This record gives sequence, C-alpha cells and structure tokens, in this order.
Amino acid sequence: MITVADFGAVGDGIADDTHAFLDTRDYILEFGGTFYVPPHFRCKITDNVDLFNITYVQMQGRIDLSPGKVISFGRNCQAVNPCGDYYFNEVAGGTLRCDGMAIGHVKLGYVTEYMNYASNDMSLTHTLTNGQIRSQKEFIAAVNFDMGHVLSYIQCGESGGWINENKYFGGGFRQILIGGKYDMSLLTNPDQVKDENHVIVGHVDNNNIFYSPWIENSKIIIANGYSNIFRECRGESNPTQNTAIFFSGTHDNLIERSLLSTSFDIYKGNELDNLAGGFNVTDYGYANRVKSFINAHINKEIIHQINGNTYNYNLGILRRHNINGDMIVNTEGYIYDSYLTKFNGFLGFTVESDADICQLIFEMYDENKTLITSQHSNVFMDGLPYLQNASEGCVFSGGAYTNASTALKKNVAFYPFSDLGQRYFRLKIKTKAASIGTQFSYLRVIKVEDIDSHTVVEPGFEFKQLFSSGVPSAGYWYAGTFVNKSNSSDGVLGWKCTAAGLPGTWKEIKSA
Repeated sequence: MITVADFGAVGDGIADDTHAFLDTRDYILEFGGTFYVPPHFRCKITDNVDLFNITYVQMQGRIDLSPGKVISFGRNCQAVNPCGDYYFNEVAGGTLRCDGMAIGHVKLGYVTEYMNYASNDMSLTHTLTNGQIRSQKEFIAAVNFDMGHVLSYIQCGESGGWINENKYFGGGFRQILIGGKYDMSLLTNPDQVKDENHVIVGHVDNNNIFYSPWIENSKIIIANGYSNIFRECRGESNPTQNTAIFFSGTHDNLIERSLLSTSFDIYKGNELDNLAGGFNVTDYGYANRVKSFINAHINKEIIHQINGNTYNYNLGILRRHNINGDMIVNTEGYIYDSYLTKFNGFLGFTVESDADICQLIFEMYDENKTLITSQHSNVFMDGLPYLQNASEGCVFSGGAYTNASTALKKNVAFYPFSDLGQRYFRLKIKTKAASIGTQFSYLRVIKVEDIDSHTVVEPGFEFKQLFSSGVPSAGYWYAGTFVNKSNSSDGVLGWKCTAAGLPGTWKEIKSA
C-alpha cells in the first residue's frame, strides 16, 4: 500500500493535504500500488483530486472535501477484465465521483454526495482490437456497489456515456437521481435541498438494481432511463415522507416498498393501486410503478365483472341505458352470489365500480356448512367484528374511497382463526336502495390471496347469464344476445335479439 503519509499528508483535519494526495496519485500511476489513507487520518482536501485508472483505493480515514470540489476515481472501462476495488470510509462535503468502470467493486461508508458519471469524453481514449477508438470513461457497467449512508446519489450518463446493469446493495439515502445531474450554478447554496428544477437530463440509464435501500423522508427521481428497479425499500407508509418523480420518456421503472404498516392491508385490495402508498408519486412517463414488495407474493384475479359487454345479471335489478354500455340500478337486489366455497387461507375481495351502488355481504359457515350466526372472539373482517347481522352473517358496507382512477372501492379481508375449525364462505353483492337510479359503467370483483393458495370462487348460475321477466325494452343490444326468462312456467324460455339497436328487435323462444 502506498500511504499518503509518505508524501506529506498530516491528517489532522487542519493542514491542507491536497498536494500529498496528488503526489501519491502521480507515484501510483507510474509505479503501481494501492492508494491508502490510514484509519486515524482526517484529511482536508481543497481542490479536485483525479484518481482515475488507479485500480485499488483504500481510504480508511475521513476526507473533508471543500464544497464544489470532486474526488474522482474509476478504471478504463474498455480494457479486458478491468476489475477494480475501491473503499471510501467517509467523504464529507463536495462530491465523490466514479468516472467509468466495468466489473469492479465499490464500497462506501458515509458520503455527502456520490455520483456515478460516464461520458464519451475523448480526453482519455482506448483502442479496441478492431482498431476502433473509444473513451475510457464511456460507461459504468457490471459493478457491485456496497452503499453506506449516502445523502445524495446522482447517476448521470452524459454525451454518449451510459450506466447500466449495476447492482447496489443496502445504503441509506436522502435523495437518488437516475439519468441526470445538477446544474450547480442554479443553486445559491450547494448544501441546500435540491429539487427537480435543477436537473440536466443526461443519457439513458437502465437495468440498474438497488437491493433493500433505506428510503425514509427521501426523494427518488428518475429523469432519464427505464427498467431500473428498487427492491424492498423500507419506505414509511405515510406518502408525505417519500417522493418519487418519473420524468417524461421514462418507462418500466419499479420501486418496491417493503413496509405495510396496517395488518393484512394487501388482502383488502389496497395494493391494487398502481402507485401504492408510502410515496407521493408524480409520473410524467409511462408504465412506471410504485408498489409493495409483498405484492409480488399475492395473486389478484378478476372473478366477476358487469359492464356493457357482459351478459350476467338480472335485468330487473340492473338495466341498460345507452349505446355506450352504461347501466342503471333499477331496484334493490343481488347482482352477485358465489357458491359455498372452502376457505384455504388468508383471503380478501375488492369490489370496484365508478359509482357507489352496492354493499358486500360476506357469510361464514362452519365445517358442517352451517351458517355461523353467533359471534366468536378474535374473528375479524377488515378490522371489524365479522358478525353484525345474525340473519345474514356479516353485512359489510366497506369504506368506499376514491383512487387515482376515481373508481369507488369496497374491501373485505377475512382472517382465519382456529376456534371455528375448517370454514366455508359465501360472498354476495347487493345493490342498495339509495343507489336506485344511479348510472354506472362497470363493476368488477377482484379476489386477493396468497400466491401459494388457489381458491376457486364461482358465481351461482343465475349470475352467469342474463335474466328478465319480460322482453328487454331499454338499452342497446347486439344481435344474437339471448335473455332468459325469470319464470318460464308458460313455456317461454327467453328472447333472442335478431337485430341490434335501442332496444333491438327480439324473438320469443319457447320450449319444444
């Protein structure tokens, strides 16, 4: 190891050790060796220090770097197997910057501002075997980063430079910027909290993966790039504590938060929102997602839906409205009722609609398929005692709320307890008297369960086909549609639409 002390570094935090660093650098570039700062040293650096193409750096001590100054390092990214090993224990103030590298290893302790910066700067070139001349700083790729406490991380591939396929492990961040850099001239104070108005968008960065970073009171900005992934970010559940911003042109970036502060929240369907809680999200791109890591272990399946193209409801309860397929609640009644189903584990249901038209009724049965009509201790649905009406089981109206798509949701989650033995359940959906005359365009039922479970929930026969007591007289109908008669005692089975229209032309169908 070549120690900076041999070139005059004092390491007391008072004397300026900049020249000692530069002299150590020059020696290693000529003769080789590891750039070494002893653990007990506190080195004051007042100017830029360029350590590029020094393969091994071990800064065990503390570096006090003047604001606006840069310590840069890295390795010729074009060379064959250009491995490198770099450790920085503490760099306070200024910027620690990697200028290019492939298949290396970087380990950080505490860093005020760290930057991965690659560019097609031809001041340092490398000739490939085919004779092509390329920049030694063109990319940072296939590097493993052990991230410590990094207040601000900036990743910028500029002027043809690119930063892809790197892995970042752990670390605590206050700010992460992918695909850009800051225009420091726009800042009145380099230490102030920076925002997206100061971002210069750089080259596209993609396929970088952050594993289990500590994200709390933090900001993640993806200014340019795609397929960057943040795995298992802690992330508080309060969305005001974290910010995620995706700029125009970004796509398919993913932030997975690991913290769910409310028990079984995911089974209530709350994680079905594309941009889930724990982050205040602004998405100017497309297909960018913020969601729960636990979400990856959950199956979500639409098991029933009603809209202008479905034929699975009673026309006495719902009626068609117009050619656009809107529906109207005609009267109070059931629009879904499942068969009795064996319960396999934690299970939840979400009912979505663009209008508040229904209530959920969730019945529980014991191992003998007998309706449970007495309250049992420690049995809850969505935080409420499961039994509120002894004649119907639990009538759960749910907490309807508005999400990003303005759809109204009702949720029910069932938590199994051993005091009842093996249970069965039945899910019902019923229009409310208060919703009569309400117009809506869709309603869907979504089942949420553990990925290792597979509970088949089937609606009853009468909720798989259209039923009516008379010939359809409202709404737009397509030719070929068949409507069953609710009571066929007179031999009439139903009606078939022979010509599309409002309400179409119908032919009576009788039994032979």
